[in-house]
Amino acid sequence: MRLRSALFALGVCVVAPAARAETLEDAVASAFANNPTLVDARLGVRSAREDRRQASASYMPQVDFGIDFSGRILETRQRGLFGISNNVDVLDNRTIALRAVQRLYSGGRRRAEVNQAEAGINSAQEAVRQAEQEVLIRTIRVYADVLRDQANVRIRTEYAESLAQDLRGTQRRLDVGDVTRTDLSQSQARYARALAGLAQARAELEQSRASYEAVVGYPPGELAPLDTPPAPPLSLQDATREAEAINPDLLQARHEARAARSQVDVERSSLEPSIDLLGSLNYASDVTQEGDMSQSAQVTARVSIPLFEGGFYQSRIRQSRIAVERADQRTESARRAVRANVASSWYALDAAAEVVEAAHVQLGADEAALDGVRREQGVGLRSTLDVLNAQQELLDSELGVVRAERDAYVAVFELLQSMGVLSIEALGMSRAAP
Repeated sequence: MRLRSALFALGVCVVAPAARAETLEDAVASAFANNPTLVDARLGVRSAREDRRQASASYMPQVDFGIDFSGRILETRQRGLFGISNNVDVLDNRTIALRAVQRLYSGGRRRAEVNQAEAGINSAQEAVRQAEQEVLIRTIRVYADVLRDQANVRIRTEYAESLAQDLRGTQRRLDVGDVTRTDLSQSQARYARALAGLAQARAELEQSRASYEAVVGYPPGELAPLDTPPAPPLSLQDATREAEAINPDLLQARHEARAARSQVDVERSSLEPSIDLLGSLNYASDVTQEGDMSQSAQVTARVSIPLFEGGFYQSRIRQSRIAVERADQRTESARRAVRANVASSWYALDAAAEVVEAAHVQLGADEAALDGVRREQGVGLRSTLDVLNAQQELLDSELGVVRAERDAYVAVFELLQSMGVLSIEALGMSRAAP
């Protein structure tokens, strides 16, 4: 696909920026710093890393240290030669124990849990990429919308001022009898229509400014014109191939399928034997008997083999395999959606580029037509209505160019988003910027 040079001309429709106008890079940096969706996605990665630490901890021995203090009062009554005697003894026992358990074999459960945790981290990281892409495309859209609506207000303001000037001229010509009252009414009606259009354009600009503030975090100031967007792939086939390799939605689905497969291994390990090594050191003393104490050390190897569990674990294994099949189907669904979105975005961009080119041709033709109609009106070949219609057609062409350039510019980034390659690097920003 050949991109026309007109595709990158949106900046010409905007008033030239001041020495330090706000740029798209500034807006993106602010959006990345303030967006709660991004913060939530990044916290998801941190949580997933804790899952991996928890899974890895099962490879380490479990050691605990315990101290027991016990005391009791023993009262005895005895009958002797001198009568009944009561004895009260206070017994105080202390026990200190150090115990350790090391699992030697778990039927593959520990390895499967670590693999599952790794897949969870990868899935969370793809969720961050997806969130970043969404923030980027929303920022680009609202930035371009504000520029478009600013240009619309400027164009409609100039149009209304031109009609106001023509209306005053028509009034003077009516006073000398060169035109009829019908010509004056037509001019008044068209001027009123221009004022209504200007009011609507201003309202749309305020709406765009509000959307900008919602995404970026503050209202827009003076915005710099948009820079040239990155070049799209050379062909739809290249775009589709890259999307299938890097699109975060598709990669996230694949990682979730990998986690589901690891869950099968986790469930299967429940039917495997397990081997544990247990060690303990114990020290006990009885303060009621001086020097009465005991010490012991023990090492035990324990083998546990499941024999019958009523079919519970078999059912869990079958259920986890069903989950794998479902994850595979979701992956295929994501792959098809990615291919469809890439194709849709590709053709939308191609059409947008042609619309920009046609809009510029139409604008040039309408400018020449208006100039010709004005000249013909001067020699009596055209009426006031002809001039008004030519002015309206020129206005529509100018607004069409602004709209087409905005749509074409955003379409480039929408294609990159559908591929999964939209990033701050695509805007020429460093990763540290946000």
